[in-house]
Amino acid sequence: MTGARGLVIFEILFLLSYLGIKIFTQPQVALRLFKQFLPPTIIAVTVATLWFQPAIDAFWLRTTSNQDLSSRVVSSLAEPFQFAAYKELDGYGPGSTHQAVPSLRRAFDLPTGESIPTSYEGEVGRIALELGPFGFLLWYGLRLSILWALWRVFGRLKSPLLRDLALAAFLIQAIQITGPLVFHHTFSVYYWFFSSFVFLLPRLERLENRHHAEQLMIYHASSPYLPGSSHQ
Repeated sequence: MTGARGLVIFEILFLLSYLGIKIFTQPQVALRLFKQFLPPTIIAVTVATLWFQPAIDAFWLRTTSNQDLSSRVVSSLAEPFQFAAYKELDGYGPGSTHQAVPSLRRAFDLPTGESIPTSYEGEVGRIALELGPFGFLLWYGLRLSILWALWRVFGRLKSPLLRDLALAAFLIQAIQITGPLVFHHTFSVYYWFFSSFVFLLPRLERLENRHHAEQLMIYHASSPYLPGSSHQ
C-alpha cells in the first residue's frame, strides 16, 4: 500500500524460488500445489484489480517513474569496497551507524565520537563501516554458513510439512542475505527464532517416526490374525 518495491520483489522471488525448487525436487507435489493455488490466485487477482486499483496504480507509478532500483542494488553491493578506503583494515566500531546513536548520546551525555565522512543507508555498507573488512567477512561468513546448514536440513527431511518449513527458512535467509537484519529489530527476532527452530526439525521428524513405529508395533501385537497375539 505504501509502494514499497522491496517487499513485492521479495514476495515474487520467494514464490518463484519455492516453486522452482519444488519442481526440481518434487515435481508431482509442485503440480498438485499449482492446481490447488490456481483458483484462489485468480480470485485474488480479480478482487485486487477491481477493488484496489488505486493502490496498484500508485505502486506501478512509483516503479515506472523511479529508475534507481538497479543503481541502489549495485551501490549497496559496492559499498563495502568503497567504504574500506576510510578506515582500511579498521572500522568505526559496532553500533556507530545505528539510527539510535544520536539519541543515546544525548540521553547519556556521551561524547560525539569519531565522525563518519560519508552517507550510508544499506546494511551491507553499514556493517563494513562498523566492523571493517575482517569483521564484515566474519559476519557474512556466519550468515552463509547458517544458510548452507538450513539447506542441508531441508535435504535430510522427509516429512512434507517439515521440508516446507525448512525450505521457507532457507529462502527467507537467501533472499534477505543483504537485507536489514542488524538494524531491523523485528526481522532480527524473527530471523534468529525461525533459523534456530528449523534445526529442531530433524529431531521432531525422528520423534514422529518413532511414535509411528511404536503405534505399528502395538497394532500388530494386538492383531487377532497374527501368531502369538493376545486375541489368538
